[in-house]
Amino acid sequence: MGPLFSLSILTVALGLGLFLAYLIARLFMSAPVAFRAAAVFVVAGAVGSAVVGLLLALVMGAEATLANGWQVFAYLSGLVLSGLVSGALVVRSYLARVRSISS
Repeated sequence: MGPLFSLSILTVALGLGLFLAYLIARLFMSAPVAFRAAAVFVVAGAVGSAVVGLLLALVMGAEATLANGWQVFAYLSGLVLSGLVSGALVVRSYLARVRSISS
């Protein structure tokens, strides 16, 4: 499975994340603000996960194999948590900026 397959999986995952973030944000915000907040969340989450993935690769080494199931769980959990935290922090600052501009 080459890079095109990985890119298609990433595209589907980001699209699903955008859809879910929009649905949750739409409960609390108007449609345009909810869509922008969801897009900011997904992009910031992807960038945060990529940065943590690179840092983990530097710490573990590029040729490290994750042989144990707990190692895989810890690695993927670190990526997911970093994506959620970075996305939430950027959306929080974005919404604070939007609210300060509108008032």
